[in-house]
Amino acid sequence: MAVSAYAGPKTVYDVANQHAQQDASNFITIKQTFDEAATKKALEYGNTSINGVLYSQASADGYDALVFTKKNPIKFAKKRKVYLYPITPYLVEYVNLYKKNRGDNNQQLREIRADQRLFDNSIYVVTDEYGRFSFPNMKPGRYFLHAESDLQGEDNVDVETGYTKYIGGGMGVSYETQTRSWSKPVICEMEIEVKPGEKVKQIDARLNTHPLKWAKPISLGK
Repeated sequence: MAVSAYAGPKTVYDVANQHAQQDASNFITIKQTFDEAATKKALEYGNTSINGVLYSQASADGYDALVFTKKNPIKFAKKRKVYLYPITPYLVEYVNLYKKNRGDNNQQLREIRADQRLFDNSIYVVTDEYGRFSFPNMKPGRYFLHAESDLQGEDNVDVETGYTKYIGGGMGVSYETQTRSWSKPVICEMEIEVKPGEKVKQIDARLNTHPLKWAKPISLGK
């Protein structure tokens, strides 16, 4: 009888354990159990309209501007999807894991394996040409709003183009002002609380260019 020289696992159970260990290092698994019934209940019809404007405001070199000026105009996010999730224990764990494992360009360092029902039980709307959006018929409760876009712009930079020889000796560096195009991911993530009896909830949904703005964890609240 031939004997295999393969020095791998001896049983199927060993193979399963190896795959589990590999997945544990390559993927992040959420510990919470997704409660579909509670999520659906949180999205039942109510009497509040959540209205907002999705926009960005950055300086010429692509950094978040603190004040509104002619040099730092408001840019409305047109035709962008704005997602709304009820804040549940499952969502809190997912969002905080996502924030913790996100790089500077919004790229995930490790994939997070989430229950597909989390996304199936969210709602979204599309902004108009002025960045406006509305979620009508919402119940009192806490929600998490998420939207993404790309911010593009141009700024002028001085680029070294060569050297200039001065009369009498010596060398000087020559510069030329050139226009540089840039593009950055911008993200809006915010918690929204709709209080009982509130008819209209108006929010400013600002897209931020700075990764630190994206890293703030969310909680279940009181």
